[in-house]
Amino acid sequence: MIRRFKGSFGRNVVVSAGSSGVAAALTLITTPIMTRIFEADAYGMNGMLMTAGTLLSGMGMLGLPVALSREHSLPERMRLVESSIQLAVLLMGACLLAVVLTWLLPVSTATHERIALSLLPLLVGVHAFQRITDSLLTARGGFVPQSVARVSGAVGSRGSTIVLGLAVQASAAIMILGDVIGRSLHILVSYRAGQLGSEVRELRWVPNLKALFRTLGAYKDFVFHSNIASNLPFLAAFGIQLSLGARIDGAAVGHYILAHSILSLPLSILAMATVPVLFHRFNLAADELPEALPGLAQRAALASVSLGLVCMLPVIIWGPELFAFFFGENWRPAGEAASILAIAQILGFAVAFLVPLFRVVRKIRSWLYCEAAGTAIILLGVGLSPINGELIEAVKRISLALASYHLVMLSGCCWVVISHMQQVRSRSMGERH
Repeated sequence: MIRRFKGSFGRNVVVSAGSSGVAAALTLITTPIMTRIFEADAYGMNGMLMTAGTLLSGMGMLGLPVALSREHSLPERMRLVESSIQLAVLLMGACLLAVVLTWLLPVSTATHERIALSLLPLLVGVHAFQRITDSLLTARGGFVPQSVARVSGAVGSRGSTIVLGLAVQASAAIMILGDVIGRSLHILVSYRAGQLGSEVRELRWVPNLKALFRTLGAYKDFVFHSNIASNLPFLAAFGIQLSLGARIDGAAVGHYILAHSILSLPLSILAMATVPVLFHRFNLAADELPEALPGLAQRAALASVSLGLVCMLPVIIWGPELFAFFFGENWRPAGEAASILAIAQILGFAVAFLVPLFRVVRKIRSWLYCEAAGTAIILLGVGLSPINGELIEAVKRISLALASYHLVMLSGCCWVVISHMQQVRSRSMGERH
């Protein structure tokens, strides 16, 4: 068992890392092109709608994809897939109704903003279905098709955004449409390469409310605690973006989003490559080899912080110069913001690697409490701080708030591992007596 445990982990990490590296290379190559096509205002609006779409799809799916990713039983897995699909259909319908109302109501919104907002149902839908397919592949250990889908989605998203931006219009709506195309391709490739047809083809897409409520009742911890905990970071991100937009301007949001996206890139590479596999290994350790869990967590923490320091140090030292060179002189403020945010991002590497521990040891409520405390720190820190129209001054406060959030989450991760081991020892001693 231990040999299978170690061998599969290394192989899956290599496969996932390769696909993540390709996706990251595509992003690095295409971002300098996109920053010369799209203005900071377009970046800002696109980023806010992307965050809103992620938040709505996450909250609207009620945590079922999270439960799905951990499910080993085939019948129960299919029950979760069917319920998740039906929730996605209901969610898209609700978003479509909301968008129609915005067009009917006399709201003073620019036409290009309304067009971008009209794409929100599609955006929410592809986010939801991507969550379902990725969770299903994770539960099955299908990391190879997941990797193929990741590369395909990146090619489709970046390529279509650039082509449409040059051929049609360099607007936020085009950026959103490009993301929809990329995620749709990700879902299609996941379905085909992962051979999901035999499991998904016969499922009912028309919502069966009675069966759906039964499933939600059976997974109420995931519906409430896990769901809110998973999406609080997106709420914090949306709060930061809203604050910058309301108290400075749309361009400030665009500079912040570019800085944040570039800083998140190396973390995304490592997280996409490692976290699903690490979650799978944490899961096996918690269920079958619990004494290995603390050592795994410690090694993951040390490795992630070391990687974070290596990745962030160049940005801390040369951020403004790097951004001006690669993305254009107009984006120098984004580089100044990135050099400040990079300090907090080092801790973000450790959080990304260790947060799955909450789900693995089933400490969902603890996860929620930590996320709620960290999110409150961010929202209060950003909302109550005087910004005075200065992006860099605002970013300093945001970075401090983010660092505080990361420390809260890391403290929680340490506590759940210690608590799990105490429970295991207590059960072991009880069995001996």
